[in-house]
Amino acid sequence: MKQTTSLSKTRSRSLLSFLAAGMLFLGTWLLATSNLQAQIQPTGLSVSGQVLDEFEAPMTGVTVSVEGTTNGVITDLEGRFTLTVPNEQATLRFRFIGYQSQLLSVGSNRTFNVRLQPVVQDLDEVVVIGYGEIRKRDLTGAVSSVKTADIVKLPTHNPVEALQGKIPGMDIVRSSGNAGAGVNITIRGNRSINGDNSPLFVIDGIQGGSYNDLNPGDIESIEVLKDASSTAIYGSQGANGVVIITTKKGAAGKTKVSYDGYYGINGVVDYPNPLIGDAYLDYVREGKVAAGTYTTDEAMFISDVWNAVQANQWVNWTDLLLSDGSQQSHTVSLSGGSEQTRLFLSANYFNEVGMLANDNMERLSLRINLEHRINKWARVGLNSQLTYTDRNARSGQFGKAMSATPLGVPFDANGDVIRYPIAGDVSTLSPLLDQTDEYTQVNNSLRGTIVTKGFLELTPIKC
Repeated sequence: MKQTTSLSKTRSRSLLSFLAAGMLFLGTWLLATSNLQAQIQPTGLSVSGQVLDEFEAPMTGVTVSVEGTTNGVITDLEGRFTLTVPNEQATLRFRFIGYQSQLLSVGSNRTFNVRLQPVVQDLDEVVVIGYGEIRKRDLTGAVSSVKTADIVKLPTHNPVEALQGKIPGMDIVRSSGNAGAGVNITIRGNRSINGDNSPLFVIDGIQGGSYNDLNPGDIESIEVLKDASSTAIYGSQGANGVVIITTKKGAAGKTKVSYDGYYGINGVVDYPNPLIGDAYLDYVREGKVAAGTYTTDEAMFISDVWNAVQANQWVNWTDLLLSDGSQQSHTVSLSGGSEQTRLFLSANYFNEVGMLANDNMERLSLRINLEHRINKWARVGLNSQLTYTDRNARSGQFGKAMSATPLGVPFDANGDVIRYPIAGDVSTLSPLLDQTDEYTQVNNSLRGTIVTKGFLELTPIKC
């Protein structure tokens, strides 16, 4: 009996020890789990609210974010949101396309009722459409407008070239790489196979003006009319679209004198290099083999050309033909006047040196825009521009350099171009020959234009 009691006591102690160890393990696990949960538990403050538009309708898809972070949410179908912010010093930003962004400090607020307002500047913008001016919000035709700030961003002599990529449906391609080259313009594709697809230009109310003579810095705005309703006033002349250019006018107030200028370098990013050396020999050899006339490398050329090959007189004519060009423009303008009389005056000098020798363009222009209001219903004015252009253009030389035999001596000891670069071969002329004084082939054009428009505007009396 004593042995049985002793055995029972031993088993009880073992059971108690096991239970104690289990309780200790469980307590330790619970403590660790609570600490881990405390560590992963998000910290900060929870804020919520609703976003409404100007008509107090819920706005779906509004971005609500903590300023300066990537932490943000999007409002639901009822315009509601819930967001965790780090502290009371955080700032919330509310953003939606077409509406003004809004910044709100959290502070002691936990609920936000936000009302966003639409951006109306663009809608209230005045657009010239040929038969007057109209607010963009009231416009039903397909019209695109570009202001002077966007025009002067691209360094070019041609204000229309600055519209590349800014007008939907308007394709602008420079006619050539020559200095002062014009552009080919189409609006919403070609309408004729053989006819002219260029749009009608209207400059300060004058149809058919030359945009090439305009200084981009003198442009106030450019409107492009693209559909039938917009071009209806111009009839068949506007079938290919209409480009309306409005130059700057003087502003009442203190006289302002400004200068704008730039200087830049033009270069070729990449172009195909001709075959020279072994690559050229392989090319000629493969052609002879394909024709079944190949015998030896020497037999592939006349003796004078083969002598140049043996002398290793390889020439990359395109490298000799091309060089870095430059472009610069300098404009000084004056604007001022009173409520009755306003004046805008500008003078511009533009110079472009092409990447070919004797390829350049120089232009001087002077513009005067003067307006005077006689009374409430009468206004007179004068828009005048004087332009002088001197342009030298070369053509076809790059193709000649690419197709010329890449052999010979291009220059003599004095640095002058050798007419026949391959000694003894009078059938091969140097691609550089036309840039010498004796054989210069340059299309030179001198042009002076004066465009003057005087006007008298009478405002009908309103009854």
